[in-house]
Order: sequence, then C-alpha cells, then structure tokens
Amino acid sequence: MNILVNWSCHREVAGPISMEVSIMWQSRIRNELKRLDLITGLQGANVPFSFFNRKNAFGMFVPGLGKMEFRFSKPLFEDPLLPDETKVNTIRHEYAHYMDYVQFGHCSHGPTWKRCCHTVGATPCKYYDETALKEAYSKRLNANRQMDLQFGTGTQITHPSFGVGKIVEVVGKDLQRIVRVKFADGICALSVKWLLENCK
Repeated sequence: MNILVNWSCHREVAGPISMEVSIMWQSRIRNELKRLDLITGLQGANVPFSFFNRKNAFGMFVPGLGKMEFRFSKPLFEDPLLPDETKVNTIRHEYAHYMDYVQFGHCSHGPTWKRCCHTVGATPCKYYDETALKEAYSKRLNANRQMDLQFGTGTQITHPSFGVGKIVEVVGKDLQRIVRVKFADGICALSVKWLLENCK
C-alpha cells in the first residue's frame, strides 16, 4: 500500500494558518462537530478550528489544557477533486483524536483511538491510501470531462419552460458550475445540477 497523506495528532503549530476556506466548509465542519457531540456527549463543537496551508496532512488535532484546536488543510478542503466523503472522514478522524484525548488521555493512533473512530464513523487508519485517492480523483476528473462535453460553450439544451437555448458561458467547477444560456427571450443563468435534473 502506498502512503500519500497522513492525518495526525500534533502538539505543535504546523505552518501558517488561513481562514479563507469557503464558508460552506466552515459551516459543514462546525455542523459535523455538533453532530458528533450528540453521539459522544462531548463538546468538540466548542473546540476552535482553523486551516493550514500544508498539503501533506489532511488535518490534525492539537491537544492541550485549555488550548485544544482542530486544524484542517486549506488546499485539500478547497480541492474540488477531493471527494467530500474524504473531507468529512477527516473531520471525524480528528474528532476521534479529540475524543481519545478527552476520555483516555491519549493522542495516538492506538486501540482507544480506533474505538473512538468506530463510535464516530471514521475510518480507523493513520494514513490515507494513495490508490483510493487516485481512484477518487480519476472518477471526479472523468465526471468533470463528461460535464465539459455535455455542458460546454455552444452546447444546445432544451429547457422545460424557455425551450431551446445555447450555452454561451460556463463559470465554476463540478456541480457548482453555473451556465449562462441564451434563449429566444434572453439569457438565463442555470446551475449544472439543475440542468442535469430538468433539461435535455
């Protein structure tokens, strides 16, 4: 098995911290921590979190008396090709470190941490498998190429209300893409997700 990126439990600050990660991910992290608190009865949602600019770690839990913190990789959380499931698993992985530290006083990838992983639904492994990551990237890349072909500039679509139109501009990535479509009555901005569900 090839090793690509590790999750970790650190006692030191690692690299410059940035708070420019999308509001969506900041909200999802906080909501996931709250959800995990309901499962464990702990208060992980009260632990601050921040982002760092390293790519060699998905996240880390920094233990300490009154100074605990979750840290997540800004480049990886902003990467549209990295599956959301991997990002959510990272949150759970780091929460398991928090749980292990609070309940057992440990900060490692040992047996008590693995039990914590099972409790919160995290994959109990220290490293992320490079093969799995490459497969996920490949699937996402192929899906993006397919969307480029299906919803590229110049592509004709049929809207259920506006009729036939032609895509004149594409903005964004993945299912968050917005396409501007020229119809007989004017230009309309539509999400690719909506197009997939409603148009031909």
